[in-house]
Amino acid sequence: MTAEQVFFVIPEGPKKKPPVLNEEGELVPAEEEPVDEEELKELLKPKFQKHIYPDSVIFMRGEDDYIRQFAKRLPASQNIKWDVENLERRLRRYNECNDLELFIAANNAPDLGLPNAKKYMLPLTRFFQENKTEIFEVDFDGN
Repeated sequence: MTAEQVFFVIPEGPKKKPPVLNEEGELVPAEEEPVDEEELKELLKPKFQKHIYPDSVIFMRGEDDYIRQFAKRLPASQNIKWDVENLERRLRRYNECNDLELFIAANNAPDLGLPNAKKYMLPLTRFFQENKTEIFEVDFDGN
């Protein structure tokens, strides 16, 4: 799950009314009230969840090997999600989503700045920067 998926909620649109019984006892579609396009657009706009958003975040940068070693030292009873397979999957996904090359790909896009430009995935730090969050980055080697 991305930070955007956590901190922005996209509301559901208006639901269709269930069918109703007519005078003959048959199910017929209920009459729908007309919806103004502008109102619908505003209704479906993603909502920022301020009440759960942090004032600051800490990014701990380090080598994946440190995390692997840490996971190996955990007792089996505490090692719920750090088994080798899950850990490798999580590390791979994190590294894919936070590679600094993502900035380069987005900045070199041929459609950059155009109205219908593709929305590129950027590292997590960018999300917090765009939302004016204080970011502390710490190099971490386990000591």
